Amino acid sequence: MPVIFSEIKCMIYYLYKITNQINNKIYIGQTHNLISRKNQHFNAVSLNKPRQYLHKAMINDGIQNFIFEEIANCKNKEDINQTEIDVIIQYQSRVFQQGYNVMPGGDFISENFRKIMSLLKKGKHYSVATEFKRGRVLSKLSLAKMSQSLKGRVSPNKGRKHSEESKIKMSQSLKGRKSWNKGMRFAFKPNNKQCKFEWPNDEDLLKIVNKIGLTAFANEIGTIVSNVYLRLKRRGLKHNCKGGSPETTFQKGVKHKGSKLTEEQVLEIVNLCNQGNFSYKKIGEKFNVSRSTVGQIMNGNKWNHLTKLQLKTYHIHKKH
Repeated sequence: MPVIFSEIKCMIYYLYKITNQINNKIYIGQTHNLISRKNQHFNAVSLNKPRQYLHKAMINDGIQNFIFEEIANCKNKEDINQTEIDVIIQYQSRVFQQGYNVMPGGDFISENFRKIMSLLKKGKHYSVATEFKRGRVLSKLSLAKMSQSLKGRVSPNKGRKHSEESKIKMSQSLKGRKSWNKGMRFAFKPNNKQCKFEWPNDEDLLKIVNKIGLTAFANEIGTIVSNVYLRLKRRGLKHNCKGGSPETTFQKGVKHKGSKLTEEQVLEIVNLCNQGNFSYKKIGEKFNVSRSTVGQIMNGNKWNHLTKLQLKTYHIHKKH
């Protein structure tokens, strides 16, 4: 049915009043659809998500104790705004003891209130009306129904081609924007046809890995350490380093970037443990390290180049 311009021009605006029968407090508001506005108030209460001072009162006193009624109507926005202001003053509904109105009416929004609402809505990409649906998981039956209803529907953009002007505008808007995956390293497979990297021969590969380490070499060629490790393993090449950069793998003691102790502190830990007066836990708390670190020093797993403690090995005897 075609929409007639005269019908839009003659839209009626309604002024309504909500009265609390317990304490006779009132609320004055305006709308162009009374039924929809009434449902908005009552739904906010039934969902226990109040958005106004009035809604909190409805939750506390019970929604059945509030009466919704029309008190006036106007044919244009200016008249309904002025009428709302006059009625709020008449009923004094902005006074705490007599009403629930916070604003003076007439679509009045102060600059301070605008700033508060702007801060509250920053980062939100959903409306207040659909907030209760956020995070809701649909059942398999609902998903199947949605899938069936969309089958056979042709996309409105199917076969549509962008004009040259649109392409230029899109290109200009994207210039200077950093790619979301810039700087990310992606694993590649050596046998992949799309991979343009050529492995060095076995002898050179082993020399490079032994010199700079697995991690440093993997970073240079833009792959992950496991790819380099598998390459060496499949070729039967034995390297003399662990996974890590040369700064971490080939440095010992205080030169290691993860070191927390000095050589004097390590020797003092060994001396305290040999005395037997303190537990590993108390010694660790004194030097701000864990109990296991003290145990590894005494077992020869750490700092054995300084302490000269022999690495202890433990054999598990299986019962036959």
